[in-house]
Amino acid sequence: MLLRAEVLSFLQSARFSFFVLFLLGPFVCCEAGLSSGPGGWTYLSGSTIDKSTANFSAGPGAHPGSLRRPASARLPGGIAVFGGLGSDATGHTGTMNALWRFDVASSQWTWLSGSSHINPAVDGSPVSGRQDAAMASDEGGDVLYIFGGTWPRTPTSTVYLMTNELWAYEMNTSRWSLVSGSTAHNQGGNYGPSKPFPGSRASAALVTNGSRLVMFGGSGFGASAARGAGLLNDVWIVDTAGASWQWIAGSSAVDQAGVYAGPNCNSTYPGGRQAATVVILNGTWLHVIGGTASGYTESPNEDGSYLYLNDVWRMDLSAQTKCWTWIAGSSSFNQLGNYASVGGHPGARFWAASAVVGADGLLWYGGRGIGVDHSQIGLLDDVWLFNSTTFAWSLQ
Repeated sequence: MLLRAEVLSFLQSARFSFFVLFLLGPFVCCEAGLSSGPGGWTYLSGSTIDKSTANFSAGPGAHPGSLRRPASARLPGGIAVFGGLGSDATGHTGTMNALWRFDVASSQWTWLSGSSHINPAVDGSPVSGRQDAAMASDEGGDVLYIFGGTWPRTPTSTVYLMTNELWAYEMNTSRWSLVSGSTAHNQGGNYGPSKPFPGSRASAALVTNGSRLVMFGGSGFGASAARGAGLLNDVWIVDTAGASWQWIAGSSAVDQAGVYAGPNCNSTYPGGRQAATVVILNGTWLHVIGGTASGYTESPNEDGSYLYLNDVWRMDLSAQTKCWTWIAGSSSFNQLGNYASVGGHPGARFWAASAVVGADGLLWYGGRGIGVDHSQIGLLDDVWLFNSTTFAWSLQ
Protein backbone atom coordinates (compact mmCIF):
# COMPACT_ATOMS: atom_id res chain seq x y z
CA MET A 1 0.00 0.00 0.00
CA LEU A 2 1.30 3.44 -0.91
CA LEU A 3 2.16 5.91 1.82
CA ARG A 4 0.37 9.17 1.24
CA ALA A 5 -0.94 12.04 3.35
CA GLU A 6 -4.03 13.80 2.06
CA VAL A 7 -7.03 15.42 3.71
CA LEU A 8 -10.24 15.66 1.72
CA SER A 9 -13.79 16.75 2.38
CA PHE A 10 -16.86 15.47 0.57
CA LEU A 11 -19.89 17.70 0.05
CA GLN A 12 -23.15 16.28 -1.25
CA SER A 13 -26.41 17.93 -2.10
CA ALA A 14 -29.00 17.95 0.71
CA ARG A 15 -27.08 15.37 2.73
CA PHE A 16 -23.67 16.22 4.15
CA SER A 17 -22.01 19.51 4.98
CA PHE A 18 -18.70 17.74 5.33
CA PHE A 19 -17.24 14.28 5.54
CA VAL A 20 -13.57 14.67 6.38
CA LEU A 21 -11.20 11.94 5.25
CA PHE A 22 -7.61 11.57 6.32
CA LEU A 23 -6.09 9.28 3.71
CA LEU A 24 -3.09 7.75 5.40
CA GLY A 25 -3.49 4.11 4.63
CA PRO A 26 -6.00 2.05 6.57
CA PHE A 27 -9.03 3.96 7.72
CA VAL A 28 -10.13 7.21 9.27
CA CYS A 29 -12.76 8.59 11.58
CA CYS A 30 -14.76 11.33 10.11
CA GLU A 31 -17.49 13.90 10.61
CA ALA A 32 -20.70 14.33 8.69
CA GLY A 33 -23.48 16.89 8.87
CA LEU A 34 -26.48 18.17 6.93
CA SER A 35 -26.13 20.46 3.94
CA SER A 36 -28.05 21.81 0.98
CA GLY A 37 -25.04 22.72 -1.14
CA PRO A 38 -23.65 21.15 -4.31
CA GLY A 39 -21.82 17.81 -4.15
CA GLY A 40 -18.17 17.00 -4.75
CA TRP A 41 -14.77 16.48 -3.18
CA THR A 42 -12.65 19.34 -1.84
CA TYR A 43 -8.91 18.95 -1.27
CA LEU A 44 -7.97 20.47 2.10
CA SER A 45 -4.35 19.68 2.92
CA GLY A 46 -1.44 17.28 2.57
CA SER A 47 1.01 16.03 0.00
CA THR A 48 0.00 14.45 -3.29
CA ILE A 49 3.23 12.44 -3.48
CA ASP A 50 4.07 9.16 -1.81
CA LYS A 51 6.48 8.87 1.13
CA SER A 52 6.41 12.57 2.02
CA THR A 53 8.33 13.67 5.12
CA ALA A 54 6.83 15.31 8.20
CA ASN A 55 7.25 18.87 9.43
CA PHE A 56 7.39 18.90 13.23
CA SER A 57 7.55 22.69 13.64
CA ALA A 58 5.51 24.38 16.36
CA GLY A 59 3.76 26.88 14.09
CA PRO A 60 1.90 26.99 10.78
CA GLY A 61 3.20 24.59 8.19
CA ALA A 62 3.47 21.62 10.55
CA HIS A 63 2.09 18.36 9.20
CA PRO A 64 2.57 14.60 9.55
CA GLY A 65 4.52 12.72 6.93
CA SER A 66 3.12 9.85 4.95
CA LEU A 67 1.71 7.23 7.29
CA ARG A 68 0.49 3.69 6.99
CA ARG A 69 -2.05 2.17 9.38
CA PRO A 70 -2.23 4.99 11.95
CA ALA A 71 -5.03 5.40 14.48
CA SER A 72 -7.54 8.21 14.12
CA ALA A 73 -10.52 9.68 15.93
CA ARG A 74 -13.09 12.42 15.48
CA LEU A 75 -12.66 15.72 17.33
CA PRO A 76 -14.98 18.76 17.31
CA GLY A 77 -14.14 20.53 14.07
CA GLY A 78 -11.44 18.10 13.06
CA ILE A 79 -9.66 14.82 13.60
CA ALA A 80 -6.78 13.40 15.63
CA VAL A 81 -4.18 10.99 14.22
CA PHE A 82 -1.70 8.89 16.17
CA GLY A 83 1.27 6.72 15.30
CA GLY A 84 1.43 4.47 12.27
CA LEU A 85 4.27 3.29 10.08
CA GLY A 86 5.58 6.39 8.42
CA SER A 87 8.25 8.86 7.46
CA ASP A 88 9.84 11.15 10.03
CA ALA A 89 11.41 14.56 9.50
CA THR A 90 14.56 13.01 8.01
CA GLY A 91 12.72 10.72 5.60
CA HIS A 92 13.41 7.49 7.50
CA THR A 93 10.53 5.01 7.76
CA GLY A 94 9.45 3.18 10.93
CA THR A 95 6.78 3.15 13.63
CA MET A 96 5.81 6.54 15.04
CA ASN A 97 4.29 7.78 18.31
CA ALA A 98 3.44 11.31 17.19
CA LEU A 99 -0.04 12.67 17.93
CA TRP A 100 -1.53 15.21 15.52
CA ARG A 101 -4.67 17.31 15.30
CA PHE A 102 -6.18 18.63 12.07
CA ASP A 103 -8.55 21.62 12.18
CA VAL A 104 -11.02 21.67 9.29
CA ALA A 105 -11.80 25.40 9.40
CA SER A 106 -8.17 26.49 9.12
CA SER A 107 -6.87 23.41 7.26
CA GLN A 108 -3.96 23.43 9.71
CA TRP A 109 -2.15 20.63 11.50
CA THR A 110 -0.89 20.85 15.09
CA TRP A 111 1.75 18.50 16.49
CA LEU A 112 0.45 17.66 19.98
CA SER A 113 2.76 15.00 21.37
CA GLY A 114 5.36 12.35 20.63
CA SER A 115 8.65 12.11 18.84
CA SER A 116 9.80 13.47 15.48
CA HIS A 117 11.83 10.28 15.00
CA ILE A 118 10.90 6.74 14.06
CA ASN A 119 10.86 3.76 16.44
CA PRO A 120 10.73 5.83 19.64
CA ALA A 121 10.80 3.94 22.93
CA VAL A 122 9.77 6.99 24.96
CA ASP A 123 11.36 10.17 23.59
CA GLY A 124 8.85 12.81 24.67
CA SER A 125 5.87 10.51 25.19
CA PRO A 126 5.27 7.50 27.45
CA VAL A 127 3.43 5.78 24.58
CA SER A 128 5.82 3.84 22.38
CA GLY A 129 5.65 3.95 18.59
CA ARG A 130 3.05 1.59 17.12
CA GLN A 131 0.73 0.92 14.23
CA ASP A 132 -2.72 -0.69 14.00
CA ALA A 133 -3.84 0.79 17.34
CA ALA A 134 -7.51 1.56 17.98
CA MET A 135 -8.47 5.14 18.84
CA ALA A 136 -11.53 7.06 20.05
CA SER A 137 -12.31 10.35 21.75
CA ASP A 138 -14.77 11.09 24.52
CA GLU A 139 -18.00 12.76 23.47
CA GLY A 140 -16.69 16.26 24.14
CA GLY A 141 -13.38 15.73 22.39
CA ASP A 142 -11.48 16.48 25.61
CA VAL A 143 -9.81 13.09 25.98
CA LEU A 144 -8.33 10.75 23.38
CA TYR A 145 -7.99 7.02 24.00
CA ILE A 146 -5.52 4.61 22.39
CA PHE A 147 -5.83 0.85 22.75
CA GLY A 148 -3.41 -1.86 21.65
CA GLY A 149 -1.34 -1.81 18.51
CA THR A 150 1.77 -3.53 17.25
CA TRP A 151 5.41 -2.79 16.47
CA PRO A 152 8.48 -4.79 15.40
CA ARG A 153 10.61 -6.40 18.11
CA THR A 154 13.58 -4.48 16.69
CA PRO A 155 13.59 -1.84 13.92
CA THR A 156 14.64 -4.47 11.36
CA SER A 157 12.72 -7.43 12.80
CA THR A 158 9.87 -9.22 11.02
CA VAL A 159 8.56 -10.39 14.41
CA TYR A 160 5.89 -8.05 15.76
CA LEU A 161 4.80 -7.48 19.36
CA MET A 162 1.28 -6.59 20.51
CA THR A 163 0.01 -4.77 23.59
CA ASN A 164 -3.23 -4.42 25.55
CA GLU A 165 -2.42 -0.99 26.98
CA LEU A 166 -5.21 1.59 27.14
CA TRP A 167 -3.83 5.13 27.17
CA ALA A 168 -5.66 8.44 27.68
CA TYR A 169 -4.46 11.81 26.38
CA GLU A 170 -6.00 14.93 27.97
CA MET A 171 -6.23 17.72 25.44
CA ASN A 172 -6.28 20.48 28.09
CA THR A 173 -3.15 19.33 29.93
CA SER A 174 -1.32 17.65 27.03
CA ARG A 175 -0.62 14.65 29.24
CA TRP A 176 -0.75 10.89 28.65
CA SER A 177 -1.85 8.48 31.39
CA LEU A 178 -2.06 4.68 31.41
CA VAL A 179 -5.67 3.69 32.13
CA SER A 180 -5.21 -0.09 32.08
CA GLY A 181 -3.16 -2.88 30.55
CA SER A 182 0.15 -4.64 30.95
CA THR A 183 3.62 -3.37 30.11
CA ALA A 184 4.40 -6.94 28.97
CA HIS A 185 3.75 -7.92 25.37
CA ASN A 186 1.54 -10.56 23.73
CA GLN A 187 -0.68 -11.01 26.76
CA GLY A 188 -3.69 -13.30 26.88
CA GLY A 189 -6.96 -11.87 28.16
CA ASN A 190 -8.84 -12.65 31.34
CA TYR A 191 -12.41 -13.64 30.51
CA GLY A 192 -13.31 -14.68 34.04
CA PRO A 193 -15.60 -12.89 36.50
CA SER A 194 -12.77 -11.39 38.57
CA LYS A 195 -11.09 -8.32 37.07
CA PRO A 196 -11.50 -9.26 33.39
CA PHE A 197 -9.45 -7.56 30.67
CA PRO A 198 -8.85 -8.06 26.94
CA GLY A 199 -5.67 -9.58 25.59
CA SER A 200 -3.08 -7.86 23.43
CA ARG A 201 -4.30 -7.08 19.93
CA ALA A 202 -4.04 -4.90 16.84
CA SER A 203 -6.56 -3.67 14.25
CA ALA A 204 -9.44 -3.73 16.75
CA ALA A 205 -12.32 -1.25 16.55
CA LEU A 206 -12.98 1.24 19.36
CA VAL A 207 -15.99 3.54 19.73
CA THR A 208 -17.29 5.92 22.40
CA ASN A 209 -20.59 5.23 24.17
CA GLY A 210 -21.24 7.92 26.77
CA SER A 211 -18.60 7.57 29.49
CA ARG A 212 -17.67 4.13 28.20
CA LEU A 213 -15.61 2.72 25.35
CA VAL A 214 -16.79 -0.29 23.36
CA MET A 215 -14.24 -2.48 21.60
CA PHE A 216 -14.75 -5.25 19.05
CA GLY A 217 -12.46 -7.91 17.60
CA GLY A 218 -9.05 -7.41 16.07
CA SER A 219 -6.04 -9.62 15.54
CA GLY A 220 -4.44 -10.81 18.76
CA PHE A 221 -4.69 -13.05 21.78
CA GLY A 222 -7.75 -14.59 23.40
CA ALA A 223 -7.71 -16.27 26.80
CA SER A 224 -4.57 -18.26 26.06
CA ALA A 225 -1.45 -16.50 24.82
CA ALA A 226 0.22 -19.91 24.52
CA ARG A 227 -2.15 -20.84 21.69
CA GLY A 228 -0.92 -17.92 19.63
CA ALA A 229 -2.58 -14.93 18.05
CA GLY A 230 -5.61 -15.10 15.80
CA LEU A 231 -8.75 -13.25 14.83
CA LEU A 232 -11.14 -12.18 17.60
CA ASN A 233 -14.89 -11.58 17.79
CA ASP A 234 -15.18 -10.55 21.43
CA VAL A 235 -16.92 -7.38 22.61
CA TRP A 236 -15.63 -5.42 25.58
CA ILE A 237 -16.81 -2.35 27.45
CA VAL A 238 -14.51 -0.28 29.64
CA ASP A 239 -15.62 2.34 32.13
CA THR A 240 -12.92 4.96 31.60
CA ALA A 241 -13.50 6.54 35.01
CA GLY A 242 -12.96 3.31 36.92
CA ALA A 243 -10.71 1.62 34.37
CA SER A 244 -12.78 -1.55 34.70
CA TRP A 245 -13.37 -3.86 31.73
CA GLN A 246 -16.46 -6.00 31.10
CA TRP A 247 -16.60 -8.84 28.57
CA ILE A 248 -20.15 -8.76 27.15
CA ALA A 249 -20.14 -10.98 24.04
CA GLY A 250 -18.07 -13.10 21.71
CA SER A 251 -15.61 -15.90 22.27
CA SER A 252 -12.52 -16.14 24.45
CA ALA A 253 -10.91 -18.22 21.68
CA VAL A 254 -9.44 -16.97 18.41
CA ASP A 255 -10.45 -17.72 14.81
CA GLN A 256 -14.14 -18.34 15.44
CA ALA A 257 -16.29 -18.74 12.33
CA GLY A 258 -19.44 -16.64 12.11
CA VAL A 259 -22.86 -18.21 12.62
CA TYR A 260 -25.51 -16.33 10.64
CA ALA A 261 -28.65 -18.26 11.51
CA GLY A 262 -28.23 -19.94 14.86
CA PRO A 263 -31.24 -21.30 16.76
CA ASN A 264 -30.96 -18.74 19.55
CA CYS A 265 -29.23 -15.59 20.74
CA ASN A 266 -26.09 -17.25 22.02
CA SER A 267 -25.49 -19.16 18.79
CA THR A 268 -25.72 -16.29 16.30
CA TYR A 269 -22.66 -14.07 16.04
CA PRO A 270 -20.09 -12.54 13.66
CA GLY A 271 -16.87 -14.42 13.09
CA GLY A 272 -13.43 -13.28 14.16
CA ARG A 273 -12.09 -10.40 12.08
CA GLN A 274 -9.86 -7.35 12.07
CA ALA A 275 -10.06 -3.86 10.55
CA ALA A 276 -13.87 -3.85 10.72
CA THR A 277 -16.03 -0.72 10.92
CA VAL A 278 -17.84 -0.19 14.23
CA VAL A 279 -20.34 2.58 15.04
CA ILE A 280 -23.10 3.13 17.60
CA LEU A 281 -26.43 4.58 16.46
CA ASN A 282 -29.08 6.10 18.73
CA GLY A 283 -26.83 5.61 21.74
CA THR A 284 -27.49 1.89 22.10
CA TRP A 285 -27.24 0.07 18.75
CA LEU A 286 -23.75 -1.28 18.15
CA HIS A 287 -23.07 -1.96 14.45
CA VAL A 288 -20.20 -4.02 13.03
CA ILE A 289 -19.60 -3.91 9.27
CA GLY A 290 -17.15 -5.79 7.09
CA GLY A 291 -13.52 -6.39 7.94
CA THR A 292 -11.20 -9.20 6.94
CA ALA A 293 -10.80 -12.74 8.21
CA SER A 294 -7.41 -13.06 6.49
CA GLY A 295 -4.53 -13.63 8.86
CA TYR A 296 -2.73 -10.52 7.63
CA THR A 297 -4.66 -7.62 6.19
CA GLU A 298 -2.59 -6.97 3.06
CA SER A 299 -1.50 -10.50 2.19
CA PRO A 300 -3.49 -13.59 1.18
CA ASN A 301 -3.77 -16.70 3.29
CA GLU A 302 -1.37 -19.57 2.77
CA ASP A 303 -3.56 -20.95 -0.02
CA GLY A 304 -3.55 -17.57 -1.79
CA SER A 305 -7.10 -16.65 -0.80
CA TYR A 306 -8.46 -13.44 0.63
CA LEU A 307 -11.31 -13.42 3.12
CA TYR A 308 -13.06 -10.04 2.97
CA LEU A 309 -16.52 -9.33 4.40
CA ASN A 310 -19.47 -7.00 3.75
CA ASP A 311 -21.87 -8.31 6.41
CA VAL A 312 -23.65 -5.94 8.81
CA TRP A 313 -24.39 -6.93 12.42
CA ARG A 314 -26.02 -5.07 15.28
CA MET A 315 -26.47 -5.47 19.03
CA ASP A 316 -28.61 -3.57 21.54
CA LEU A 317 -26.15 -2.52 24.23
CA SER A 318 -29.00 -1.53 26.56
CA ALA A 319 -30.52 -5.02 26.59
CA GLN A 320 -29.85 -7.25 29.57
CA THR A 321 -28.99 -10.14 27.25
CA LYS A 322 -26.56 -9.03 24.56
CA CYS A 323 -27.60 -10.64 21.26
CA TRP A 324 -26.19 -10.22 17.77
CA THR A 325 -28.52 -9.85 14.77
CA TRP A 326 -27.32 -10.20 11.19
CA ILE A 327 -29.17 -7.46 9.28
CA ALA A 328 -27.48 -7.04 5.89
CA GLY A 329 -24.66 -8.20 3.66
CA SER A 330 -23.51 -11.68 2.79
CA SER A 331 -22.58 -14.65 4.94
CA SER A 332 -19.94 -15.55 2.33
CA PHE A 333 -16.52 -14.02 1.81
CA ASN A 334 -15.40 -11.78 -1.05
CA GLN A 335 -18.79 -10.57 -2.25
CA LEU A 336 -18.86 -8.30 -5.29
CA GLY A 337 -20.42 -4.86 -5.04
CA ASN A 338 -23.71 -4.00 -6.74
CA TYR A 339 -23.66 -0.40 -7.94
CA ALA A 340 -27.30 -0.25 -9.05
CA SER A 341 -29.24 2.86 -8.03
CA VAL A 342 -31.87 0.65 -6.35
CA GLY A 343 -31.01 -2.48 -4.41
CA GLY A 344 -27.26 -1.92 -4.58
CA HIS A 345 -24.71 -2.73 -1.92
CA PRO A 346 -20.96 -2.33 -1.35
CA GLY A 347 -18.54 -5.15 -1.98
CA ALA A 348 -16.53 -6.87 0.72
CA ARG A 349 -13.79 -4.71 2.27
CA PHE A 350 -11.87 -3.68 5.37
CA TRP A 351 -10.26 -0.48 6.68
CA ALA A 352 -13.26 1.54 5.47
CA ALA A 353 -14.03 4.98 6.90
CA SER A 354 -17.35 5.73 8.58
CA ALA A 355 -19.48 8.52 10.00
CA VAL A 356 -22.89 8.72 11.66
CA VAL A 357 -25.50 10.73 9.75
CA GLY A 358 -28.67 11.67 11.60
CA ALA A 359 -30.39 9.16 13.87
CA ASP A 360 -30.22 6.08 11.67
CA GLY A 361 -27.68 6.74 8.91
CA LEU A 362 -24.17 5.36 8.51
CA LEU A 363 -21.80 6.67 5.87
CA TRP A 364 -19.19 4.20 4.60
CA TYR A 365 -16.24 5.21 2.44
CA GLY A 366 -13.61 3.27 0.53
CA GLY A 367 -11.31 0.77 2.18
CA ARG A 368 -9.37 -2.10 0.66
CA GLY A 369 -11.45 -4.77 -0.98
CA ILE A 370 -13.56 -5.72 -3.98
CA GLY A 371 -15.62 -3.63 -6.37
CA VAL A 372 -17.29 -5.42 -9.30
CA ASP A 373 -14.46 -7.75 -10.33
CA HIS A 374 -12.77 -10.45 -8.24
CA SER A 375 -9.62 -10.08 -10.34
CA GLN A 376 -9.18 -6.51 -9.16
CA ILE A 377 -8.68 -6.32 -5.40
CA GLY A 378 -7.37 -3.01 -4.08
CA LEU A 379 -8.25 0.43 -2.75
CA LEU A 380 -11.79 1.73 -3.20
CA ASP A 381 -13.18 5.27 -3.35
CA ASP A 382 -16.94 4.69 -3.30
CA VAL A 383 -19.27 6.34 -0.76
CA TRP A 384 -22.30 4.43 0.59
CA LEU A 385 -25.11 5.32 3.00
CA PHE A 386 -26.66 2.58 5.15
CA ASN A 387 -30.13 3.09 6.63
CA SER A 388 -30.32 1.14 9.88
CA THR A 389 -34.14 1.26 9.86
CA THR A 390 -34.67 -0.23 6.39
CA PHE A 391 -31.35 -2.14 6.31
CA ALA A 392 -30.77 -0.75 2.81
CA TRP A 393 -27.63 0.62 1.15
CA SER A 394 -27.56 3.53 -1.32
CA LEU A 395 -24.61 4.67 -3.42
CA GLN A 396 -23.94 8.37 -2.90
